[in-house]
Amino acid sequence: MMRRPLVVVSSALPRTATAWQAPMVATASCRMWWHYCYRQRGFSTTSRTLQQQQKRKKQSDALRILFCGSDEFSSASLRALHEEKERNPALIESIDVVVRPGKRVGRGLKLIQHPPIRDVAEKLGLPIHERDTFTKWDMPPAINLIIAVSFGKLVPSRLLEAAKYGGLNVHPSLLPNLRGPAPLHHALLRQMDATGVSLQTLDPHEFDKGLVLAQSRGDDELIRIPPRCTVPQLLELVTPVGARMLVQGLRDGVHVPPLEEQQQSSGVAKKDQDQGQGQGTTIFHAPKIGPEDRDLHKNFLFLNKEGYAAFPMKSVAGQLMWPSHLQHVGPVDSIALAQRVIGPLWFLAVQSRDDVVKRVIIDKSDNDIVIKYLPDDRPREIPNSPAMECEAAFIFPLGTESGEVSRTSPSLLWYLVEEGDDSIYLFDGPFSKEPIRNRQVRCLRITRLKVDGQAAKPARQVLGTSGDSSICHSSWVWRSKD
Repeated sequence: MMRRPLVVVSSALPRTATAWQAPMVATASCRMWWHYCYRQRGFSTTSRTLQQQQKRKKQSDALRILFCGSDEFSSASLRALHEEKERNPALIESIDVVVRPGKRVGRGLKLIQHPPIRDVAEKLGLPIHERDTFTKWDMPPAINLIIAVSFGKLVPSRLLEAAKYGGLNVHPSLLPNLRGPAPLHHALLRQMDATGVSLQTLDPHEFDKGLVLAQSRGDDELIRIPPRCTVPQLLELVTPVGARMLVQGLRDGVHVPPLEEQQQSSGVAKKDQDQGQGQGTTIFHAPKIGPEDRDLHKNFLFLNKEGYAAFPMKSVAGQLMWPSHLQHVGPVDSIALAQRVIGPLWFLAVQSRDDVVKRVIIDKSDNDIVIKYLPDDRPREIPNSPAMECEAAFIFPLGTESGEVSRTSPSLLWYLVEEGDDSIYLFDGPFSKEPIRNRQVRCLRITRLKVDGQAAKPARQVLGTSGDSSICHSSWVWRSKD
């Protein structure tokens, strides 16, 4: 059976071929025959594929996994591991789950809210270990691999060294870019076109500093971020990719020594990145988003000491970098982006009723930038029937020393109001360095505001000129030419 293809192919030799050429041609035809058989069986004989097959030959003991997780992202990885355990017990023998203790919530802190992964582990019938610290805790002795996904705690070196295969982590970004606890938020804040997932080893001393063993590669593996994407929507896109990458990595034996680190990606360029700059030229950190990052006064500057708007505006936690061709726009775009990604945003203002500083929360906004056309003139005297009114609420920074509000450095939050409309329209203010062409103003429409301790109300009512619950402000009016 082996000789027949050789005879057929060799019979096609030119008559001028010498005897010493025949063995060479026969050897080449043998390779052709094997290549044909492999193609028929769906295999490829390329060197890259052979190398991948050799890598996959790395075999490990049946895995006894200690899985540490918390949220929906980690829960998907746990489900995928459990399905692989049921399908391939030779690869995964057992799974133990470490969860963080529940937190007391609600009125009087009477209710205990557990992390979502606890319910998943209970439904799957997996052993659960509730731990908030690994100090003086010994894991089950049979564990040979630790996997931590969105756990929020470092696994100490003594546990990683006790596990034969150390530890693995799934991170929803293209490491080393967006290293940190909030990669999805910062991918959206930086308006990236795409993101990805990385499978790395666990470092006992720092988060996201392990060896990258697998990563989203190429245009077909990148996760494209759609316009106006929210964090929950992006989470739905990256979650199944991370779960599949983890299981495939175990099948391929990436956890088996010697570990082979992938060439790390530096990330994906921003939408507004200037042309000529290559992708991934800058590495960004993804720090945790806290309540202070939602403070308008801290993160946006509406009016400087000279009475002119300052550009580019300060942005959320210093994370937004505006290209030069967008500097004249001002903060409304970044406010809309921040409200969609990390909102609700808030500011401190003085309530007229009792002269007490209250926190005012942007309860609802359209997150769309709308264009308002201003009249051509601004009268010195306020007319009786205004068509459009420009107002500015005084907002104050939160003191850092005593925790009290400082009234020494207020800012002006500019907005427009119109008759018959209960919304307010944030804009950059009337003192922009750039002239307003055709009297157009870019605005963010806010429909509802909520003062701490009160129910949400129409925004204009909260910042209105009448009523004892309104916020201190100043105003003037535009009207159209007669």
